[in-house]
Amino acid sequence: MPRYTKGPPPSQQQSPTVPSAVQFRVTLGDMPLQDAYSVISPETSSDETLGTLLSRVFTLHLSTRMDEGIMSGSPLDPDSLAMHAELAKMIYDSYAARCSLRFFVNHGPEIDATDLVVPHFRQVGADADSWQLDVVVEQRFTPFEYAISRGDWSSEPELMDWLEDSTALLLADAESPNISEVTARRLVEQGLFEPQTPQGPRDITDAGRAKRNELESEAESYVEQYGLFEDVLYDDEAQVADFGTGMGQDLRPLVYEAESLDPVRITFLLSMLGSADDALDTQDPQRFFTALLTPAVDRPYLDNADVEQIIETGLALVELDAESKQRDIARRQAVSHARRQTPPQGDQAHS
Repeated sequence: MPRYTKGPPPSQQQSPTVPSAVQFRVTLGDMPLQDAYSVISPETSSDETLGTLLSRVFTLHLSTRMDEGIMSGSPLDPDSLAMHAELAKMIYDSYAARCSLRFFVNHGPEIDATDLVVPHFRQVGADADSWQLDVVVEQRFTPFEYAISRGDWSSEPELMDWLEDSTALLLADAESPNISEVTARRLVEQGLFEPQTPQGPRDITDAGRAKRNELESEAESYVEQYGLFEDVLYDDEAQVADFGTGMGQDLRPLVYEAESLDPVRITFLLSMLGSADDALDTQDPQRFFTALLTPAVDRPYLDNADVEQIIETGLALVELDAESKQRDIARRQAVSHARRQTPPQGDQAHS
């Protein structure tokens, strides 16, 4: 049973030879066919796989500019250009383990990137020279796989244990933190939670509060240093970055990665900062944390040189702001010191 049956079923006639050109039509999930991305892919060979076809059609170029040469010179409308950029980014992200992709032939089976595409070509209408490959793509974000592929964590269980332990510490004073028994036992063994009495509350120890303060201070340091990059409007042609316009993109995950930091850890800490009323979904922690960490992997694409330019500009502004604050503090301290050194007017009159 096909997973997707968009539009009328195609002709079951298969091409006896490799066509000289094939229409490659792509939709995402439940996207209707009228919004599909469609392109003529020339020079398809008999050993063409879905993976090689995707690599040819959806090459991610610098600053997400696409090469229209593979489009047979046909100009594309803005919606098609945007769709091309989005599909190219999805494929690029899948190579970096930020997401996984599944491919289905519309009115047909699921296919793998290593599968040959020729058997899935179908004739369009009555035209013997018109052939189509109609594919539906599903995307799933994979922050756990991404963190492990980067080497920030050695395994998924290690990362999951840290997430659950840290969540329990950060939500320890919430009314219903919903901490699992396994997590509570780990925290007791680490001396971060008191052993629980029958029907008694879970109490955090002094060591646990100190650990929680460390996590909160770490999160606040990221806000102070990198919060500026939450709203960046970047002109890649002029290489000019504007911050805090309300119309920019959140580039923090790209900045963390460029600064050799752990995007998944930081995204978690910032998501939990000030979320004392939230509760961990102990029934499905994998789903809970995947949703919480998705911003670490669902992020824009920018060329490395552009990211470096933005970081240089942004950190310079952060430094200027810090210097301005230090000058303001020094001025206030000087005024306060001068006031303490100046005797009251009444005292001056008696002298």
